[in-house]
Amino acid sequence: MKDKLVAAGIHLLFSALIVASLVAVVMWVWFPGPLSRIEGVTIPLKILVIVDVILGPMLTFVVFKRDKPSLKKDLGVIIALQLAAFGYGGWVMYQARTAVLAWDSGNVYSVRAGQTEGEPIPGWVTPVPGLHGTGLVYVEKINDPDFIAAVLRGDQADVTLLPAQYRLVSEHVQEIVASAPDIAKLLAEPAMQGPWQAFTERHGVSRDEVIIVPLLGAHADAGVVLRREDAGFVGLLDVDVRRVLELRKVRKNVPGGKQAGRAGDGSGPAA
Repeated sequence: MKDKLVAAGIHLLFSALIVASLVAVVMWVWFPGPLSRIEGVTIPLKILVIVDVILGPMLTFVVFKRDKPSLKKDLGVIIALQLAAFGYGGWVMYQARTAVLAWDSGNVYSVRAGQTEGEPIPGWVTPVPGLHGTGLVYVEKINDPDFIAAVLRGDQADVTLLPAQYRLVSEHVQEIVASAPDIAKLLAEPAMQGPWQAFTERHGVSRDEVIIVPLLGAHADAGVVLRREDAGFVGLLDVDVRRVLELRKVRKNVPGGKQAGRAGDGSGPAA
């Protein structure tokens, strides 16, 4: 029994170190800040931890017997399965990383690396500060009715997933700024105040210098803060800006105004 525990413990230690290195890369490089939440990477990470950190050492505990003739073969199979699961999980998360933040019609969409229909991201797209390889682009619309109908049918990828439609944000500053919600009214919402206070302390910007745009992800939503003067990227705001805007709109349309809408609208800090 002691030999089994020692072998399983050694296996657990090495497995934990390897998985911890991947978790660090995922959370701090591929999905920094709110990106891990809006893209839902915690679920595949949990599966990876279960497979590589728990099941591997457990199997080692079961099969380990010092004088067993097939011990090396058994351990080799376990390690091979672990490495295969580790490699596949890492590749899936690498492909799911946010490659581009694409502005389109007043929202910013998180575009994953594997979503661009096999088309490469244009070489002129440069990473924004703090997001390790993620660029910010403006998406030029396609007003062809046939294209729009194909998108609605699901036969055609949406325009935000087509790198050929990406343009420099600096060439469309006026449109981007004009489409942003009134920042004074937005920041008056209780759900915005805590995240905004933390954001300003971290980035040193004032309300008058920036705009806030909803960021729509695969799993949840957040916000993108851009400079008002050039629509340059400042940072990500960890609050569901779209939900805050929708709740504000509901309260405006409810008889009795803001207070009437408070009782049952579920307003509060975004999850």
